[in-house]
Amino acid sequence: GTNNNNYANVEIIVDMAERTGAHAVWAGWGHASENPRLPEALSLTRDNIVFIGPPAIAMRDLGDKIASTIVAQSAAVKCVPWSGDGLTVKYSEGGIPSDIYSQATVETVEQAIATVERIGFPVMVKASEGGGGKGIRKVTAMEDLAAAFRQVTDGIPPSEYLTVSPSPLHGTHFTAALWATIVLAILSPRSRMAMAGGPMKTMLSRVSDRASGSRGFSDA
Repeated sequence: GTNNNNYANVEIIVDMAERTGAHAVWAGWGHASENPRLPEALSLTRDNIVFIGPPAIAMRDLGDKIASTIVAQSAAVKCVPWSGDGLTVKYSEGGIPSDIYSQATVETVEQAIATVERIGFPVMVKASEGGGGKGIRKVTAMEDLAAAFRQVTDGIPPSEYLTVSPSPLHGTHFTAALWATIVLAILSPRSRMAMAGGPMKTMLSRVSDRASGSRGFSDA
């Protein structure tokens, strides 16, 4: 069904957490757990309810195909050629500047053609967010590129951007998901170390300090 009254509705989750007097919210997997608006909204509540999960900026950047690949490149992770290959940032000094992000995006058919001429076929035309196979088209010939580009742009919100990257000859959406999982697995040890010494330690301390009261956790 729609996201009006399910686990994707940030407003309902925050309202229920406030009304039940929750110390913290763990949103599980998928739905609102991947929406940076949830930790942002919880941080603005009267009691500054804790979000059990990554900070909003990490969710926003790592949930975006363009931003996450720039982050990977900046961490010296080898990536296949794509519309933003070679772009790097000093992420700890301010995330990803908008001008760097825009250099990796493909906003017109002409830009898509220029990218394909550089990296070759086959390619995937993908939305920066998307998910579940939406906003993604495999293209193996130049004459099909314009139509695939329009199909992707017609199926995504205006706020999303496109990227073009190589595709295995017989690859599927699962191939892309598996590749992403491998990249995340490579990055995860450093992420765990950073969380153990910083935000995660702070979050657990805050939850522990409040645990002596009568309020409990809200498992959204």
